[in-house]
Amino acid sequence: MSQRRIIIAEPCGFCSGVRNALAMIEKKLEKTTENIYILKGLIHNNGIAAELRKSGCIFVEDVEDIPPGSETVFGAHGVSAKVKALAAERMLHVTDATCPLVEQLQRQAAAVTPEQELVLFGHPGHPELEGVLGHA
Repeated sequence: MSQRRIIIAEPCGFCSGVRNALAMIEKKLEKTTENIYILKGLIHNNGIAAELRKSGCIFVEDVEDIPPGSETVFGAHGVSAKVKALAAERMLHVTDATCPLVEQLQRQAAAVTPEQELVLFGHPGHPELEGVLGHA
């Protein structure tokens, strides 16, 4: 019997969508002294989220939790078309940091016709899945 070796992968950092979202937020923080509301979280990293909170970012789960006219960021996971419409109604100053790959999925979901079937794999309730389904 041959010996097998197990190699544990090192963490590889954030995907380009998350790096882009963080860069957008950093630019916003440089230009404002107001709180910045981040809808549906930004990333799955408690340490980075804590640093953003210290910098004046407030994480919220619902667009209606954001005061009208506030600086707002849609996280890398994206949001549904309904959320975008609600944000416009509330006159939020939105920076859409949705990952380009997620935007592509949203466009593809929106193009699905009633004769077609959309199959998505993911965790129920996850913001990315909700956002994509919200474009179907």
